[in-house]
Amino acid sequence: MTSDPWSELGTPENPGDLGSRRADLKSEHDFYWAKDFSGRICFLIKFTSEDVASPQIPNISGIELTFENSPCILLLALNDNSQRDIFRTICHDLLDACTAVKKGDAAAAAAVIVTRLERWQDMLRPGRNKLLSKSQRVGLFGELWFLHDTLLPKTAPYEAASAWKGPQG
Repeated sequence: MTSDPWSELGTPENPGDLGSRRADLKSEHDFYWAKDFSGRICFLIKFTSEDVASPQIPNISGIELTFENSPCILLLALNDNSQRDIFRTICHDLLDACTAVKKGDAAAAAAVIVTRLERWQDMLRPGRNKLLSKSQRVGLFGELWFLHDTLLPKTAPYEAASAWKGPQG
């Protein structure tokens, strides 16, 4: 994934136009690398049917997501070009996730794409890697103290650790 799929795309001259090329010639689905009029890199999914209900599209920081019914498309546009490599990874993930979806099943393809985008949103959301809360730290300290002062002096370390049931008891 080191090559830049957008490097050879020109920027369209007219607002509303996209410069694009097919992302995977072997795919049964219509995925495109694209650039918009303002030069933003994009990933375009054209659905083969107009029967796709407007999905609840997740909000991913730095990516503008647009769903249109006629023609039925989903457009991902990167707002911050410095995140290009991560955006490319997300796009490749969407391509890979749809390999099991049958050609022409636009509703299934849209569902797979929205689910993958929700997972990316969850992984990239702020505050995901928070530390333990104060009460969790106090509880952990108490459990470790009990292990150290009460169990370890009387039992082997493996037996003491095996006896521990964790915060769920």
